Amino acid sequence: MSAMSAMSEICRAVRSPVAVLVTAALLLGCGGGAGSTNTSAGPPITALSAPAAPDRGTLLHDGWAAYPRLVRLAYQRETRLNGRIVASLTESVGGRLQAGFHLIIDDGASFSRLGTLHDADFALGLCCGTLFELPQAVGALPAGTLLYAASVGQQGSGTLMRNRIYRSDDGGASFTRLGDAACGRSAVPRTGDGPGDGPGSGVWEPEFLLAADGSLACIFSDETEPGRSQVLKLTATRDGLHWSEPVVIVAGGAAIDRPGMAGVRGLPGGGYVMGFEACSLAWLDCSVHLLRLADSLRRGPPADLGTRPRTPTGQFLRHAPTLAWARTASAPQGRLLLTGQIVARADGAVDGPANGRVVFVNERADGSGAWHLQPAPIGLPGTPPDSNWCLNYSTPLLPSADGLRLLLLQTDRAPDGGCRARFGRGPLG
Repeated sequence: MSAMSAMSEICRAVRSPVAVLVTAALLLGCGGGAGSTNTSAGPPITALSAPAAPDRGTLLHDGWAAYPRLVRLAYQRETRLNGRIVASLTESVGGRLQAGFHLIIDDGASFSRLGTLHDADFALGLCCGTLFELPQAVGALPAGTLLYAASVGQQGSGTLMRNRIYRSDDGGASFTRLGDAACGRSAVPRTGDGPGDGPGSGVWEPEFLLAADGSLACIFSDETEPGRSQVLKLTATRDGLHWSEPVVIVAGGAAIDRPGMAGVRGLPGGGYVMGFEACSLAWLDCSVHLLRLADSLRRGPPADLGTRPRTPTGQFLRHAPTLAWARTASAPQGRLLLTGQIVARADGAVDGPANGRVVFVNERADGSGAWHLQPAPIGLPGTPPDSNWCLNYSTPLLPSADGLRLLLLQTDRAPDGGCRARFGRGPLG
């Protein structure tokens, strides 16, 4: 299987952060979304210069890989597993899609393969996997259960996509499907996945979180909401198997808006902060936005897009955001870390020196303070000029337990035209 045909099976070619006219046919995708901006004043920003040869880190998997995720184990019944870092990748081996799991030791000093998940349904497409360790029991799922969920079925024309869920009881060495559970199901059969295909018909990008009432919640992107291009929805479960009817939490102000790719982190004072891309079929900005969610996970009108993080010089992020929360002994309330695929200048042009090489940092855990730039532990040798399915796409961040170092897992093009995943660590200033 070629790299591009493998990609068409994993993430609908360019997920949906791209809208392209091909022979007068629109390939559905995200475009920029408008919203309020965070323009709070902050200290002057020192321009970052791009190193001639940025640190590329360590190759995690010698093969085609995309959409990485990281989690540090902390609630395992087998206590020797606590502190270990598990990474997940969507992989293609011999034309067969699989979820690969890798063990990263000593906060990024070394690594080894941990396990592999195969499912016959992956032949219909596999995208957008996520990892989450239960900090407490949810129904029959004990604390320490490691959950993996991914979007399955995008290449099965006429099928209904779903975000399938798998569980691991051995720290990620093996996974089994969690019955017929799904944190998001498509209401519209797939119509294909290429130029000229009909309206979007998928569910994508599951993201787990533990609600204040002890239920397990999942936020996901849904293209099947009537009258909408794409919305973010939330569903919850008290037993891990039976999920509530999803509710729309972010929709934007117009039918052509496409909020998506949500990431959520809990805050020490209660509540949550959610990052997502605010796209639209009308333009191709896909700027990154932040929203604060209450403990009840209920919030304001779905049209509210929250704030758009910006540095005092106007730099902002576009596409495929991820975020992390880091606490140090001197800052117990922690700080918020945010990244995206593309760094843009205030005028919207790509910021070449910073692009693919920096992390946005806010000294307030809820993102309400001023944003500044921190050099990333590893970076791209070349910067992506626009959204694509590989370069710096949905890059996970994982601070060390003491909050002083940062582990980053980044994808980049390989010489054979495929995609590879690399990791690296560095100081978190």
